[in-house]
Amino acid sequence: MNDEETRRTVELEKYFSILPAFKGFYNDINYRYPDQLSESITKPYISNSEDCLGHSKLPTFWHSLDCSESPPVQYIKILAG
Repeated sequence: MNDEETRRTVELEKYFSILPAFKGFYNDINYRYPDQLSESITKPYISNSEDCLGHSKLPTFWHSLDCSESPPVQYIKILAG
């Protein structure tokens, strides 16, 4: 997310949604989301400035996704501990 995208981003419960740069062209689209937490954000999510997800937190993250599938093979060893 760059600076320009930050100005037109809304925060949802689990994600960010970056609204179109030229929203005026799409007047018939409602950009309000049911799980929207804020109309704007002040701190952009930039992955290279955030802490990495450590091995110890990976199992909790995987299970929080509510996936019925097994994790990818490369994560099985990590999840097994």
